[in-house]
Amino acid sequence: MTSYLAVLAIGVPVFVLAGAVKGLIGIGLPTLAIGMLAQFIGAREAIALVIVPMLVANGWQVLRNDSPLASVRRVTIEYRVLILSLFVAIGVVALLAPAVPVVTVTFILGAVVTLFAVISLWREPAPLSDRFDRLAQGVAGILGGIIGGISGIWAPPIIIYLSARRIDKQAFVETVGVLLFGSTAVLMCGYLISGVLAPETALRSLAFIPPALLGFSIGERFRARVSGALFRKIVMSFFLLMGLNLIRRALWGAA
Repeated sequence: MTSYLAVLAIGVPVFVLAGAVKGLIGIGLPTLAIGMLAQFIGAREAIALVIVPMLVANGWQVLRNDSPLASVRRVTIEYRVLILSLFVAIGVVALLAPAVPVVTVTFILGAVVTLFAVISLWREPAPLSDRFDRLAQGVAGILGGIIGGISGIWAPPIIIYLSARRIDKQAFVETVGVLLFGSTAVLMCGYLISGVLAPETALRSLAFIPPALLGFSIGERFRARVSGALFRKIVMSFFLLMGLNLIRRALWGAA
């Protein structure tokens, strides 16, 4: 177990950077924070430390909308199939997470990060017609819940689905904020019950909330003024390297 001071020294800049990415494009805090922390500490410890700051950052993202209650109402109605399938899958899998070996968690985490980066760098998915929308919501929710319950990262299937629906930037940020806040709350409850997130770890992770929100404010400031296309490509390239390194650690090194 890495000492808390060492984790703190590593974690503060990590959460500032991860928060900035989330502030800019609406997603990426857990992917970046867990991916970077897992280069220095165990994957399961990294996941546990990210849960509480992630919950607060997602809640802050929802509150930063012009009409938070209207956004919650719209997302809840429009994406009810996605929400139900995602929450149920996350809750069930989170309870089973302690039975999954750490090496497996590390490999799944690396595979998720790599897949997310490759898809984002490669191309946008084909447009999704209204005819298949509910089916796609259910598939994205179940896949996201299974991956998220184990690795703490469930954005890839959700982002692929939302990209296929071709929603605009503002609607995208509002939608993922609501979806991620609710699913993070479910995940945190499941992890507390299953023991993956110990109360003392949750308390220690409170120190990472201010740097995460600071980074979010920095990223949000640039979102309205600067195109995030190039920056997003750089971030996804970084994700790709981190994901491949996590896979390497799972297959050939100690997790």
